[in-house]
This record gives sequence, C-alpha cells and structure tokens, in this order.
Amino acid sequence: MPPPLGKPPAATGGSPSAGTRGSTWGGPAAPRPAPPPPPGPAPGPTADHGPDHGAPHRPAHRDGPAAAFPHRTRRWTALVAFGVVAALAAALLTRHDSTTPHADPRAPFATALVDLALQPGVRYRSTTGGSGWTASRVTATGEALGEAPYAGTRVTTLTVGGTTYVRMPDPLPPGPGGADDRKDLAGRWVTGVLHTGAESDAVPRAGMSPATLANLLLQALDSGRTTLPDRDAAPVRVGGVPALRARTPQGDLYVSTARPYRVLEFVPSAPPGSARQRTGADASAPAAFTVSALSRAGSAALLGEIRDDTAQLSGAVDTRITARVEGEPRTNCSAAGCDVSTRITGLVADDEAARRIRGGRVTAEFTATVTIGGRPAGTCTATEELPLDGSGEFMCSDADAGPVFAEQEAESASWAQDGTPVSHDVRSAVSVRVLAQADVAALRQAQQQEEQLTREAPVPADVLARAAPARDGEGAWDCTGSRPEHAVGSGAGWILNTLGANGRSETGQACLKNPPDDSGTQARTDPYGYAEARAEVRGLGRDPGDALTRCHIVAARFGGSSTLAANLSPCGRLTTDNGTFGMAAFEDAAARERARQPSGTIHYLVEPFFASARSSVPRGFVMIAIGCTPAGLPDAVVPRSVPNVVERADGGLVNLGN
Repeated sequence: MPPPLGKPPAATGGSPSAGTRGSTWGGPAAPRPAPPPPPGPAPGPTADHGPDHGAPHRPAHRDGPAAAFPHRTRRWTALVAFGVVAALAAALLTRHDSTTPHADPRAPFATALVDLALQPGVRYRSTTGGSGWTASRVTATGEALGEAPYAGTRVTTLTVGGTTYVRMPDPLPPGPGGADDRKDLAGRWVTGVLHTGAESDAVPRAGMSPATLANLLLQALDSGRTTLPDRDAAPVRVGGVPALRARTPQGDLYVSTARPYRVLEFVPSAPPGSARQRTGADASAPAAFTVSALSRAGSAALLGEIRDDTAQLSGAVDTRITARVEGEPRTNCSAAGCDVSTRITGLVADDEAARRIRGGRVTAEFTATVTIGGRPAGTCTATEELPLDGSGEFMCSDADAGPVFAEQEAESASWAQDGTPVSHDVRSAVSVRVLAQADVAALRQAQQQEEQLTREAPVPADVLARAAPARDGEGAWDCTGSRPEHAVGSGAGWILNTLGANGRSETGQACLKNPPDDSGTQARTDPYGYAEARAEVRGLGRDPGDALTRCHIVAARFGGSSTLAANLSPCGRLTTDNGTFGMAAFEDAAARERARQPSGTIHYLVEPFFASARSSVPRGFVMIAIGCTPAGLPDAVVPRSVPNVVERADGGLVNLGN
C-alpha cells in the first residue's frame, strides 16, 4: 500500500517496492504460460527471444536513468508484479447478488485485454489461405515493422505516421505486380501496394497498436451476443497452451486458462457461408492471428530499427496516384546533352490515396530514359509540386546523352559525304511517379523521442501492478466499494496521493464516480522540485511564466487538489501539459470515457518517473485510465507516457528531469 502523506517510505528509489505492494495482493502469480509457437516456417529473425514471453516487467540497466528503479532488477519482484496485474483484474471482476458472490466469466478475458493494452509493444503473426504468413512488431503508438507476402516473394513492411510502406524486392520477381509493370520501383519504398483500407479500423486485426486492439476486443466482449465457455468445458489449445474461448460478434478470442491471463489468438468472424478458421488454415477467410507482448527493451530496439528505415522514405512512391501524360515527350539534343520535356494534364488518386494526402498538393517525379540510334544515352529526373486537381510542365536534362549524340553526329556527317541519308533516331521513354507525403525529419525526431521515452518510462502494466488495491477480497472492479487506507473521498469515489522518500510527488490514484470539477481553481502551491525546474528553464533563456507550470497528478476536473503539493509536479507548459499528446489531452480522453459511461467508474492512475532516487523533477509521467461498465467490466483502457519537456529558443525540446 502506498505510504500516507507525511510518512514517506523508508526505501529509496524511484518508486515504492513492487514486492511490498505485491504481497498485499496475495503473493506471487503462477508462471506465465508459454506463447504459441508460430505456425508454419518462420524465416528471418522475427522473434524477440527469451524473456519477452515472460513477465513484461524487465530488470533495468544499472547505468542511465533506469537505475532509478533498483527494485526492478529482482526477478521475484517481477513475478510478483505479474501476479498483481492478474489479481487486479481477475479478482476484482466478480459480481455479487444478495446471497453468494460469483465470478464474472468474462474476468479472464478482460484481465488479459487490460494487460495487452498496457504493453509497450506486441508481436503479431497471421496466416491466410494461399498467401503465406505475415508477421509484424508494433509499438504502443502504432508504428510497425514486419514481413508480408508479395508477388510470390516476401517484402519488408514499415508503418509510420499512419501509412504503411513496402520495400520492393530488387530484382523484382516476374509476373503481375513485379517486373512486368513496376521495373522502376525495384528496391524502392512504396505505399499503396498492400491494401490497408480505413474500413478495417473498427475491426480487430493484426498490426494495430496494443491499446487499439484491446479496446476493440473489450467492446466485443461486453456485447450481449458474446457467448462464454461453460465452467466445466474442456479448454482448447493454442500452440499447446490451454486456452479459454469467448465467441464475440467480432470473432473468437482465446486467452490462457492459467494466470496471469494473456491474449493468445484472435480469429475474426468469417463472411456468411464460410467457416471461422484457426491460424494456419488454408481457406479463404479473414486472417486469424496470434499476439504476444514485447519487452520494454525489445520495444525500444524496435523503434530504433523503425527510425533507421524511416530515413529511406524521402523518395518513397505512392502507387495509388497516377499521372496523365499528354502525348509523346519532346526531346532536344546537342553535344551538351538532351533536354526532355512533357506535360502532365492531371493526377488521379483512388480513395485510399486521397485519405493520405494533406494540403491538396503532391510531389511528382518525372524520369526520362534516352536512346540515340538504339544506344543507351542515360537518364534524367526532375520533381515538381502539383495540385492534385491541376497540371504542370516537366523538363529534365540528360548530360550523359551529349557524348552519344556527338558520336552519332560524327557518324552522320561521314554518311552524308557518301550520299547516305542521315537519320537521328532519338527516343525518350518517360515515367511519372507521385512521391508519398513523408516528412522524414519530423518522423525521425518523434521516433527518437519515443524510443528514449520507452527506454526510460516504466511499463504501464507494471505501474498498474504497483498501484494500491482498489477492492476488497471479493469486490467487483467498481472501485467505489473499497477505498485504500489514507484515501480521501471525492464525489462517490476517492483520491489517493503519495509522496516519495524525499517529499516529491510519487503517485496519484483516483476512483472517478461523479467527481467534483475543481478546474476553476488555479494551482498556486509550488510542488517539490519547482525551484529547480524554474532555474533550468531560465538557464535555457525561457521565461518560466511561459514555459513552466504546475501539472496536476490527478486532474482538477476530476477533483484533484490544486493546493496539495503531493498532487502537483513541475512540468513543461506547452508540450507536456497542453501538447497534442500531453497530459491535458489524456484528461480529455478520460473525460470522454466518463461521458460515454456516466454510470460506470474510471480507475485513474498517474505515476511520475525520475532519473534517480535523488531527482526532484520527473523525466515524465505514465498515465492510465481504465473505464468500467456499471457491472464492473472494463470496457476501455487509455494508456499514455508523456515526457516532461520544455522548448528551447531554437525550437528543440529539452527534458526538465534532473
């Protein structure tokens, strides 16, 4: 249990001991079930070996910021933490009638999905009839790297900024989609060759971020049409692991029978007239897939790989946009080379490409290949920005054609002296490709920041495991039925703030049920570390009044105190507090869940994380909101990790953590 205010824990480090908290929950959990082996052959190093399939909480490196959490280096503590996650969901997900409590049969499935939503990354593997297997690793923010079948071979896939790219083989395989009509794309990154229609965004599928997939399946689990296994039903097996099956309107969800519960496989509902097919079946049906968690280290390494591949996207081609070329190209040659020009009368984008285009303008790449007298004479390329509904002139200069033309001229002059007719056979073959809209610099900067955040921030599942138990021994997830010691009432719920050993804000936890809205109260109390943060901001040449603020751990709009120092933390005003993915945006997401389920509850949890036990200003904040139906079943999970940064005068970001 977290220490009461004014009674900091004796232990040092970034957070109170997960082992101590775990013992409060009833001891360590059963061993994690082994993940299902991938179906069929799996060429290439796609597996994240070893402990990734074990506990999601990894021992921290002893050097660098992660050393602030010494308790994470103990194997038994990690096992206890997993037991805590299982207890938090499974034991809480019980129902009571007027006589005898009975377990909600959805509890194992909901537990597994909550855990899935809070992972830093996942690995998918799917097999569809006749097309081979597809594998991908996906980060918490939805960026991905994988493999897929294409034109009889295999290609690397990359998803960044909401767009999926494919690195075309070099050389291209023969046949349609290969060398027959895409010779100029060999070895290039392209988008549009694999169909990723927006209509699938509401359907659970491989490649989604962990939270997106988990939330879709939580909604399906809560459907009145979902059927659950009988208590006495024999478990099925997924890759040799005993599993429970829930048949939802979206498809069949399989989770492990043993704690800690984990999602093993999902089989989407098949179209009418066909049968649902397990992974590896050779049938025309939606792709079933297995899923397993990546470790924090594995997720950070994945982001590094993605960042390296993103650097190659500056010349990526969007194959879903085609150009209309007016007639034959015009070619004018001399001993200095050949100038080739043509006119583009318009661009045609299909619906998928149109959804990707921002600003109504695209960049087209014009390439001309010149031959003179049947001899290769080089190529030239030019790029122009065009409106999607407009036209334009393209011209490029091929200097390599000059010597070939001069030699042809000399031969022609010799033939002319003999009375032989002179003919210059100059030909130009042109192609126009539209480049994909990819701001490579911005993407790589965001990926680098996300990689650092993933390495430093605690895994959200571990943060949840350390939280104070919000239930009694047989209570439902509805946190209003049990209040942790030292928590204070707030509406029909409660709030608990804890302090660390040096007096810094350590955690904020709340049970949100009709909380008061105190957002009109301005935070005036200086939290621990505020003076150091103010000095850091001034050292960057920024005005603390503009760049620094006092962030609420539990939001004021949810009843969090604006005068209690334990509920405040120094933070950057623009990006950390009010940025697109900042703390206020997370609060907005939690507020939307409250509005969607006004009779339900939300378990709200925020944990600042620090560089060391002596730090007074956090490096960032891990934020979690778990929305529950009135029956006590989780139906939405909102996780977010937010770095604590301020903006330099030159526009760069600096982390305030000390």
